[in-house]
Amino acid sequence: MLKRARPAIDSNGLLTLRQIAGRFGLSTLEPALAACDALASQADAILDVAVFGQFKSGKSSLLNAILGEDLLPVGAIPVTAIVTRVVAGPELSTRVTRIDGAVESVSPETIEDYISESRNPNNRLQVAIVDVVSPALADLLGLRLVDTPGLGSVFAHNTRSTRDWLPNVAVAIVVISADRPLADEDRRLIADLRPHAPRIMVVLSKIDLISPPDRDVVLEYMRSQLCAAASQDIPILPFSTREDSKRCIDQLKRTVLSPLAEDTAQQRSRTLRHKLSHARRAATEYLAVALRASEQTDADRQRLATAVLDESMNESVIRDELSLASCKLQRECRPKFEKLFLSHAAALTQSIQQSLAAEMSGWTGGLAERSERLRSWMRARFSAELTPIAEQAAPVATDLLAAAEMRFRRIAEAFQDRLRRNVTRELGIALSANAWQPIPPPRTRPPVSIGQTFMVHWELLSWLVPMGLVSNFFQRHCVGSVPREVETHLRRLASEWSESTSLAIADLERQASAGATQEIATLTAVLAQSPAQSQSIRDAISELENVADGVIHGDL
Repeated sequence: MLKRARPAIDSNGLLTLRQIAGRFGLSTLEPALAACDALASQADAILDVAVFGQFKSGKSSLLNAILGEDLLPVGAIPVTAIVTRVVAGPELSTRVTRIDGAVESVSPETIEDYISESRNPNNRLQVAIVDVVSPALADLLGLRLVDTPGLGSVFAHNTRSTRDWLPNVAVAIVVISADRPLADEDRRLIADLRPHAPRIMVVLSKIDLISPPDRDVVLEYMRSQLCAAASQDIPILPFSTREDSKRCIDQLKRTVLSPLAEDTAQQRSRTLRHKLSHARRAATEYLAVALRASEQTDADRQRLATAVLDESMNESVIRDELSLASCKLQRECRPKFEKLFLSHAAALTQSIQQSLAAEMSGWTGGLAERSERLRSWMRARFSAELTPIAEQAAPVATDLLAAAEMRFRRIAEAFQDRLRRNVTRELGIALSANAWQPIPPPRTRPPVSIGQTFMVHWELLSWLVPMGLVSNFFQRHCVGSVPREVETHLRRLASEWSESTSLAIADLERQASAGATQEIATLTAVLAQSPAQSQSIRDAISELENVADGVIHGDL
C-alpha cells in the first residue's frame, strides 16, 4: 500500500522536536506534538476557516454573506449553539453527528432545529457537530467554513468532533461588533487561538452603527490594541450587512479565502509550521531552564529545584485539590437528577393509574393469569413512559460536565500560573502558558431498565382464594401501588444517570491530575540536568534554532 506524501516539515522539524522532547523528558509537549503529527499525516485534509465571536457579534451574518444565501439562522437572542461546518458540493445537504457518534442526514430546512439554542435548548438533542454541503462554495474548493457557538465555546465545551477539525484551522476570523470593540473576552480568545491558527484576522461587524468620522478612530484604536496584545499586526476588515456588504466579501475572498483555496497544500504546510513553532518555542524555554540548572553546583541545583517545585507544586496537593472539587461536583449529580426525574412523579402516577384502572376493568381469568398480565403491562407502560423522560437528563449531564471541566481548568491554570511565577522568580525565564486541553470522556446513556417489582406474587394465592372474591381488592391494590412503583423507578433512573455522569467527572479529574503530574515531571527532569549535560543542551537548542519558524508576521 502506498503511503500518502507528507509535508517536508514533518521530517525537518517534527522528528527533531520529538527526539529532543524524548531525550530531555519534555513530556508536557506531547499533546502539541500529537496535534502536529495528526496534521502532518493528513496530506489531503480540508482546510478550515473558523469564525469566532461573542453573542450577537454577527458571525452567522458574515457566513451567510460569504455563502450568498441565508443558510445559517440569525436572531436577536443567542442562536448558534452547535459547531456548524459548510463545505462545497454539487447540491445542498445536511448531516448531523451526535455526541454518541450516530450520524443522520436531515433536511437543510430543519438545520435550525439542531444548531439554535431556542430549538435545541441546552443541546437536548445531544448534537456534536452539523455538516452542510453547499454549491455556494464551488469557488472555494478545499476550504470549509466553520461557525462556532459563541466566544470561546470551542475551548470551553471541547468535543471529539471539535478536536478533529481544530488542528486544520488555517485562518481564524474573530468577529467583533462595532458597538463593543475589543472587550477583554475578545483579547483572551485571540490569545487562545494563536497556537492553533497561523492566520488571525478581525472582522469589525455592524460598522454602520458608527458614524463615518468615528470609524477611523475605532479602527486605529483596535489596531494599536491588537498589536500590543498579540505582538503582531492583525488585519481588520470593516463589515456591515447594510452597507456595501458585497465589497467587503469580495475583499475577504480576494485577500484571504481564494489564495487559501488555490494552494491548499502550501497552506496546510504553513499551518503545520505554525503549530510546530509554538511547540518548538515551548521546548526552547524548557531547555533554557535545563541549561541554567546544569550550570549550577549540585547544592545550588537542589535549592533551585526546591524553590521552583515548592509545596504548592506538590503532586499530592494538586491531586487533593482536584479530588475535593471532583467529590463536590459528583455529590451534586444525584440531587440534580432526582429533582429532574421526581418532578414527573405526580403526572406519571396519574397517567399510569388512570390507564391501569381502565385496562384492568376488562381483564378476565384467574388470579395467576391476571398477575402475569399485570407484570407484562407494567413493564411495557413504564418503559414507554420513562424513555422520553430519561432523554431530559442529557442536558443536565452536559451542564454538570461543563461545570466540572471549568472547575478543573481553573485549578490547572492556577497551578501553571504558580509554576511559571516560580520559574521566573528563580531563573528569570518566562515559560509560555500550556493550556489544559481535556479529551471529553466517553458518555453512555444509561438504558431504561424496568425492575422486577410490581409487588406480591398473587398467583401463589390463586389456589386458596377464588378470583370473584378478590377481584376488586386486587384491582385497588394494583392501582394503589403505582405511586410507589413510579418513585422506585424514577429514583433508579436518577441513580444510573448520576453514576454515569460521576464516572465522566472522575475521568476529567484524572486527566487534569495527569496534566499536572506531567508538568511537574518535565520541570523535575530539566532542573536535574548536571554540568555534564550542558553541551548536549546547547546542541539541542541549536538544533531547534534550525527548525523552520512557522510564525506568520505578514498581513493576510
